[in-house]
Amino acid sequence: MPTHKQGSWLNLIEGAFSTMARTFLRQNRVTSVEELKMRLRQGIAEMNAAPVVFRWKKFDPGIV
Repeated sequence: MPTHKQGSWLNLIEGAFSTMARTFLRQNRVTSVEELKMRLRQGIAEMNAAPVVFRWKKFDPGIV
């Protein structure tokens, strides 16, 4: 299956990491790896609690 020219699944991952950096990791210092893991898990749980469905803006169903 060809990759869309306007975006790919990698864009979704980059967007998720960007959201993490701008929200629950911004201006926070952690004192341990365990604290970082805890903040990541909590932030991901919050993101999953209110999911946003991604809609491709340009998609040609004939490609699939």
